[in-house]
Amino acid sequence: MSKTKVVVFEKCRSAAPEFSYRRTTIEQVQSFRYLGLKLHSTRGMAVAIDKLTATGKKALFALCRRCNDLNITDPEVMGQLFDSLVRLVLSHACEVWTGCTRAKGLQQAEQVHKMFLRGILGVNKTTNTFVVLGEFGRYLLEYF
Repeated sequence: MSKTKVVVFEKCRSAAPEFSYRRTTIEQVQSFRYLGLKLHSTRGMAVAIDKLTATGKKALFALCRRCNDLNITDPEVMGQLFDSLVRLVLSHACEVWTGCTRAKGLQQAEQVHKMFLRGILGVNKTTNTFVVLGEFGRYLLEYF
């Protein structure tokens, strides 16, 4: 029972009931890791989504740096590399978090995707998203 913990998900912290199993009290914790995602009692999946977005940005910057070092400028190749290296990071354990925070998670992942595409085109962030996607023949990440 030393590994068994309980997390009560709620909007704000309150006095949760005590849980027990076979007359042994189970410890209540504020957060725990599941499939590498940190789930928090009051923030839910938001902590995990923020972490995935930050990790995805790091992967994107590493990809751009490596492409620059190797003089890879072909947008199609860079798009394939993005899908293989960065999109996988952004969608890690999406089976878990899409049920709870689908809109926020997809929105943050799409921001990283658009940052990548706009960087290749050299346009500013006010350029219409669908024009940028159409230029590359790509779709929003939620359709993958």
